[in-house]
Amino acid sequence: MTFADAAFDAVIMGMVGLDDDYDFGTGRVINGAPLLREVFRVLKPGRCLHSSSWLRQEDSDWMRELLQRHLPDCTTYGHFPGTEKGYAAVLETVGFECVRVTPFEGQYTLEDPAEWMAGIRHVWKEELALIRADPSTLRAFETDALDLLAGHCDEEDKIVYRRSAVLVSGRKPA
Repeated sequence: MTFADAAFDAVIMGMVGLDDDYDFGTGRVINGAPLLREVFRVLKPGRCLHSSSWLRQEDSDWMRELLQRHLPDCTTYGHFPGTEKGYAAVLETVGFECVRVTPFEGQYTLEDPAEWMAGIRHVWKEELALIRADPSTLRAFETDALDLLAGHCDEEDKIVYRRSAVLVSGRKPA
């Protein structure tokens, strides 16, 4: 970032994944955590970072499996691998103190499969582009998605699912 050192009283980051700073699979900081090191640098001493992100969620595995079924060579699958322990570890490694990690869960209710598809377009942008490139793959993907979504419908036929997220905060030492 082009900001001066200690330029900000607070930093707030919303739904920022730390996949480039922390390997949630192996539990290790990656490349010295460049994103959070920059945040640490531009934050004034004694001031706080507040961030939110998604947590990995087992009941969302069906979505990743859906993509894997139709794109077997794809490795990203548009999911968030975050863990509470991982977010705390990367902040502490960078130098933040008083690190606090607060998980929470939200429930989403969608009117129909079209609304669900619109909601995942930004997460699965690259994956969906590959699927759309082959009309037969797209038709099979849509059929599978509708079948799987049926298992998440309530009594009014609205799609209901939960999503786990985390609020993370830390203070730069004074």
